[in-house]
Amino acid sequence: MLTPPFHPQLVHLPIALGLLAPLLGLVCAWGLGRAPERWRLWALVIVFQLLTSVAAWVALTTGEADARRIEAKPELRSALAEHRAAGERFFVASLAAVVLAVLAYKPARRAAGLRAATVALQFVLAALLLETAVRGTYLAHVRGAARVWMSAPAD
Repeated sequence: MLTPPFHPQLVHLPIALGLLAPLLGLVCAWGLGRAPERWRLWALVIVFQLLTSVAAWVALTTGEADARRIEAKPELRSALAEHRAAGERFFVASLAAVVLAVLAYKPARRAAGLRAATVALQFVLAALLLETAVRGTYLAHVRGAARVWMSAPAD
């Protein structure tokens, strides 16, 4: 059973999905280059990218709920704002990757460029994700936001 804070418990799912998505996209794009008649295989990339976006939304939502207590500490606000902004950038870009992946769901080689663009965006997403994770780690462990939950009763 999950207990507050929820964000640090749930944030690992979008991290895992976001780092695996470009690998799946690369494998599927490569496979479709060798066997274009199996173009429906690209649906795996669409579903996986959609799951990544949903997981990112859950991370953002739980982060907002958990942030209330952290915002009460003025010395943590700037690090929290940077982490929040990085998470929002990742989420918006992940939605763009879903749209691009859907547009690439076409038969044969007509969508090869869109597939390549999707995979490229997924690698950019992985970099955005790592930035978000580093900022979250800095906020929690270097700046001490995790201690806020150890010293105060749950809301």
